[in-house]
Amino acid sequence: MREDWEIFLRSYLEGLSLKILDEDKVFIREHPKRTSKSKKFWTATYKVYEDYKHKVPEEYLPYFLFHVGETAMRFGELRLGWELCTRAIFKKPALLANPRRLWSLLKRGFRFWRR
Repeated sequence: MREDWEIFLRSYLEGLSLKILDEDKVFIREHPKRTSKSKKFWTATYKVYEDYKHKVPEEYLPYFLFHVGETAMRFGELRLGWELCTRAIFKKPALLANPRRLWSLLKRGFRFWRR
């Protein structure tokens, strides 16, 4: 399973010129069988993390860690999720200035009924 952000990582590491736009201008199509609800999504995300955790440039590492961390939380991996998100926040505290990220932590990070 290839994810957009994995393609971004591979492209960046190959030296392609990329520009990041962090704007709320995209609508996400949601449906009951979407990939992001599948356990396969978590497995693929964790594989990308393992494959690229030592290759991501330092300037992008906080975003990478936070994404993998919030995905871990969504699939019940709270300890790993908090570990990665905490590392991301210590590297770049401004991540929490984005209300989407803060809401994600509040929404996913306190589901104690999930392991």
